[in-house]
Amino acid sequence: MQPITDPKVFISYAWGTDEYQQKVLDLCTRLYSECGINVLIDKWSMEAGNDTYDFMERCIKDPSVNYVIMLLDKNYAEKADNRQGGVGTETQIISQEVYSNTVQSKFIPVVFERGPNEKIYKPAYLKSRLHFDLTKDNANAEFMRLVKHLYSEKTYPMPQTKGKKPDWVSQPEIVPAVVSGPLFTIQNASDDVLLRSEIRKALNLVKESVFAIEPTSEEEAKFRAEPQAYLNFLGTLRPYRDAFIKALENITHKDYFTDVVADFFEEYRQTQDDHRGSDDYPSQARRALLHEMFIYTIALLWSAEEYSKIRDLITRTYFLGGKYRENKAAKLTDIVYAGSHINLIENAKKKVDNKNYYSGLAQHWSEHVMAGYSLDQVTFADLLIYNLSVLEEPEDTWYWFPMLYVYGLENPIFSRFAIRLKSAHQLKRLAGLVGDVSPAGIDERIQKMVKLSAKDKYRYNSSFEKASLILDYVKADEIGKLP
Repeated sequence: MQPITDPKVFISYAWGTDEYQQKVLDLCTRLYSECGINVLIDKWSMEAGNDTYDFMERCIKDPSVNYVIMLLDKNYAEKADNRQGGVGTETQIISQEVYSNTVQSKFIPVVFERGPNEKIYKPAYLKSRLHFDLTKDNANAEFMRLVKHLYSEKTYPMPQTKGKKPDWVSQPEIVPAVVSGPLFTIQNASDDVLLRSEIRKALNLVKESVFAIEPTSEEEAKFRAEPQAYLNFLGTLRPYRDAFIKALENITHKDYFTDVVADFFEEYRQTQDDHRGSDDYPSQARRALLHEMFIYTIALLWSAEEYSKIRDLITRTYFLGGKYRENKAAKLTDIVYAGSHINLIENAKKKVDNKNYYSGLAQHWSEHVMAGYSLDQVTFADLLIYNLSVLEEPEDTWYWFPMLYVYGLENPIFSRFAIRLKSAHQLKRLAGLVGDVSPAGIDERIQKMVKLSAKDKYRYNSSFEKASLILDYVKADEIGKLP
């Protein structure tokens, strides 16, 4: 649609009280005097003795009139439906145009007054048409949107560049049948007690279903002989990753989110330890799945701006228990980090692609990003866990290793996050994430990162590139110094 340089509109309205008529004239004056729009209205364009029917018909059918604005109130709707008065006459002309012409964008309904309980009055022939609304609190913004429309300027212009089809489009979204029932209940739950109960039920079903997928000895032998078969087995677990995150999306802003999620991670890990050894094919696949689910959980919380929940999950004390050990305190990496227990996956991916990846598992993850998320988001979450691990855990401990970092060497989300820490305002906004934001509190923890930066930072043995730290984008003495 080409922009209109000198728009002309006809105002169709119902005569009401003097106050209402003045309100109509005020709108016309604003359109004409403030916005440069030519306005045709009976009070300005007609004199005594003029033919009202001829005036209305000419204005509506005149090709130089770009739009007909219909100001809707109770009086207008009743007269239009009953074909009474001038509005009734205009309705006969307009409705014929609406029903007989395929191009109907000339006619613009505008809600100008509402009835009791915010009722909107529309003539029957306009019921299905979109409208502008000048009766709400955002009336000025709506007026601006109307004026842009009259000039044929788009309020929401399309992007200049069209993207390409995402890879995940061709990958059907599969929600495991065993979880689909609870997910449906969760998405439609109006009672918070029911929601919390169904969330726990859904997550427990995810866990039980993952451990119920048990390859036979013949299938495991095939994994060894045909690495692609093992990668296919990883694919059978992937829908449970998606179901897990889809369930969590419904409670992101609930206070009990972190308790529910932490309980799941502990129980999953205990089931893993009780089930069988940690170095066989299915066990490594399940550990990798748990690791991946945690990264996606952080990505979900970041997108929802639930910063304190991210900190809670990363810094809280977990407990490891089960058949073969007493409950003992553990940190995050003890629970969800796959660590060295992924050599079978690493080797399978490298053999199938005949490439010496820094990490076969990280490459596999990068090729199967969950629909609705991007690789940048997931990589950022991995880097964020690493950086918070450095800030919060004791020196000379084993920090979280961000396996996806090689896909985020120029991660736009991470660089923006780090650079904005120069601002005291942004630092305060992220207090839930970084904890004590006082100068002393920040300095004490950032010095650990300074020491790590001076050393050989975390990286793959075969890579010259190292995992990004906040201090790669902002100096220690710049944090929180800007307003």
